[in-house]
Amino acid sequence: MRKPETIATAIRIGSPASWATAVEAQQQSNGRFLAATDEEILAAYHLVAAAEGVFVEPASAASIAGLLKAIHDGWVAPDQPWCVRSPATVSKIPIPR
Repeated sequence: MRKPETIATAIRIGSPASWATAVEAQQQSNGRFLAATDEEILAAYHLVAAAEGVFVEPASAASIAGLLKAIHDGWVAPDQPWCVRSPATVSKIPIPR
């Protein structure tokens, strides 16, 4: 997507320079790319904050939203171990409401 409209500013840039690397990792790991709405991103953001006391930036919350969809769709078992990378902190961006 060239110019996505989203609260996740790191995603809003569209056509990321690392896209080819992400596709290669997805293919090698038999992974998936999932879309998340702004509402799902905010829900994931608040879930992580409430459950873990950690404030992630919206693009990282989008990863959590994708994980929740994968669990809901049965692609990831609810008791299966998982890891979501969150490279940015909210100290760099406004906190979503």
